[in-house]
Amino acid sequence: MKTPKQLKRWLYKARLRPCGWGAVRAARDGYAAYKGRGRVWRIVNGYLDMSCPIAEFDRWANSLEQRMILPTSEEDFVNTVKRISNNVH
Repeated sequence: MKTPKQLKRWLYKARLRPCGWGAVRAARDGYAAYKGRGRVWRIVNGYLDMSCPIAEFDRWANSLEQRMILPTSEEDFVNTVKRISNNVH
């Protein structure tokens, strides 16, 4: 699944910003990482992944807390990010 063209707007609305890992790594590994709402997020292979809190983040293999299918609309994306970041303890 390709990421939507409007993804930049979706991320802004969901209050997520690019992570400092750089575009080269994201392009090489086939995913993009973002920070926001106290967690690290990534989009990879049509999925939206949410990590444990940033203070506990080590690497994705140890820090993945939730994975869901990437929503197909802006409203669904923003609501999903808000809902899962608020409901996780």
